[in-house]
Amino acid sequence: MDVVQILLSLSLGLGLAAACGFRVFIPPLMMGVGSRLDLY
Repeated sequence: MDVVQILLSLSLGLGLAAACGFRVFIPPLMMGVGSRLDLY
């Protein structure tokens, strides 16, 4: 996967988390990062 796409996904996830509250978006963000890094 392209590094730019990973950085865009992370920044979008963190932006949503900051806008709406971290507790809502952190678990899906961590699952998405883990799946993109083939940890799951």
